[in-house]
Amino acid sequence: MTERKAPAAPDQAAPDQAASDEAAPDNAAANEMAAEPASPVCYAGEMDAAYGGFLTDAELAALLAELRETARAGDRVAIAVKLERALPRVRDDRIHAALKVLLDTSVADPAAWDALIATLA
Repeated sequence: MTERKAPAAPDQAAPDQAASDEAAPDNAAANEMAAEPASPVCYAGEMDAAYGGFLTDAELAALLAELRETARAGDRVAIAVKLERALPRVRDDRIHAALKVLLDTSVADPAAWDALIATLA
């Protein structure tokens, strides 16, 4: 038969519980640790777009001008190819959404490009 241990008396703590109570830090030390940041501040949102692989403002303006000229030539395939390559590198959500709509609808109308560029400027 297996022997059973008698339960500890209420005024006596179990040996393993007493050891864990001794290892717990006091509240002042815990509060001090909580006040310090866990890691340094991240400045990723403030970095230049080009550093993250996105198009700079100048590159985006050049892309829009190139797309407008391609639209005037009526080459929908070239527009789609250029947009598919450029979209992952467009950081601005508003510009990305507008270009995505143009890609999805295959707009090759120069007036639509002029209107888009006017709204983005």
